[in-house]
Amino acid sequence: MKSRLWIPALIRGVVCVCALIPALLAGCTGNETGQNRMYNYTEVSEEQWQHLVSIRDSIGSIDGLDSIYQNRVHPNGLPYHIYVPEALSPGTAYPLVMFLHGATDLGLETHKGFPKGIWSQTDVQTAHPHVLFLPRFRTETDEWTRDEYSAMVMEALDDLIAELNKNPGRPDIDVGRIYITGFSLGGKGTWDYLRRYPDRFAAACPLAGFSAGPQDESDAIRIRHIPTWIFSGSRDDGVEGSRTSFRALKATRARDVRYHEFTGHGHVIDDFVWFTDGLMDWMFSQKQSPWEPAGPVIGETRKIVFLHHSTGKTVWDAGVRKWFKKYNKKNKTDYDITDREFPADSPYGWNNYPYDYWNIWVNNAGDQAYKNEPTLEMLTAEYDVIVFKHCFPVSGLRPDTGAPDVASPEKRLENYVSQYAALKEKMRQFPGTKFIVWTGAALVEAKTETGEAERARKFFNWVRNEWNEQGDNIHVWDFHGLETEGGLYLKSEYAKSSTDSHPHKKFAKKVVPLFCERVVEVIEDR
Repeated sequence: MKSRLWIPALIRGVVCVCALIPALLAGCTGNETGQNRMYNYTEVSEEQWQHLVSIRDSIGSIDGLDSIYQNRVHPNGLPYHIYVPEALSPGTAYPLVMFLHGATDLGLETHKGFPKGIWSQTDVQTAHPHVLFLPRFRTETDEWTRDEYSAMVMEALDDLIAELNKNPGRPDIDVGRIYITGFSLGGKGTWDYLRRYPDRFAAACPLAGFSAGPQDESDAIRIRHIPTWIFSGSRDDGVEGSRTSFRALKATRARDVRYHEFTGHGHVIDDFVWFTDGLMDWMFSQKQSPWEPAGPVIGETRKIVFLHHSTGKTVWDAGVRKWFKKYNKKNKTDYDITDREFPADSPYGWNNYPYDYWNIWVNNAGDQAYKNEPTLEMLTAEYDVIVFKHCFPVSGLRPDTGAPDVASPEKRLENYVSQYAALKEKMRQFPGTKFIVWTGAALVEAKTETGEAERARKFFNWVRNEWNEQGDNIHVWDFHGLETEGGLYLKSEYAKSSTDSHPHKKFAKKVVPLFCERVVEVIEDR
């Protein structure tokens, strides 16, 4: 092994080791990814791909696996490897990872020991001690999905678990923490085993698994309780199957389903996937437990307020109330959504930018309105969900000065970051209320400059990928991404005109169900 520089990235996530604001302002982009605007999956950029490649290349190769992975043949004829680290304590229960290789990946040293050797690395085992089970093909004509072969694999797995758990001198296997993953035919096998044995696995990571995953909701329901993180390259022949599986699972309100797609790359991704930010921590945190998907809140009113200006009004008028009326009738819910201009033109002024929310909600917090505008103390007493946004002038960001000022109304990225940090702290003081923040509306190309648009995109990427955190009461909806489709400007076909940055009514009708579904997801804790 050549280097261990990759270990902090693998264990703690691929992040920039610098302070939050300086990192952003200096252009630290190691963790930037995009979000597919229509289906909310992560599109991994070329820059992030190269970062993962650099981690792999810093290791070089993982040698000597034959000396530490025990080679066995089960009485049923299945060849397999196991790795039981010597450091594991006898009698203590540990998770087990089951890895299914691809069609031609029969040997341990294929691909310089990746990814099979990752599990043996000292730092990985220190953070997540576990046992590794590597079933193998007898010949290249074998397949994981054949009835006979899948039965052989599971028999060997069960016998291994029994062997360890009945021996007081060996570590035990925690049968509630068995994880399955595989690449190519192994990804296909991962999907197949989830269907065949839906009560056996605590989490799954199918890599480039073609169309073997669920392709409709009726198929997805059987495995929606298993946390699943899907990976594929955008140029893989099977990519549409992975996308469809993700959408099918999302449609069933799956327990935890994620999808990363490597933009511009094809089938071979298994060497790099395991360096993905947070993946190891996510997988080893999963445990089998009884679970039912969150559903509609019946018998209780949920009050929602949408704070907006003209862009938000265009979307509101395109059918938000009508959508909720239909949803309530179908699901017997009482989700009561209303809207208001915030802040109003007078006396505060027609400004709804990061400074203004900070000024009203943080700087002038309390039980009394500020210039007739309700504070969070007032709004949270009335509403269960608060949705707020910025109109398109928010995207006209001027260059930074190097001196961030939370109390400055100047539209600069450095100020926005400070104001959003303060807003997050304030919103977390009201854990009984859920907040949904729209990323800001974009400008048409004729009404901005390239530098302004780049700074705006950078800020909203930061809001999605850094500022937004799992597990709190604050949620993000990427309106900027929908308007720009990942570019710099409001797309011309979505704009009212080439010089008017208000959204076109047809575009507003297109995003209404996406917005409303996001609100419902937040209410129902999906």
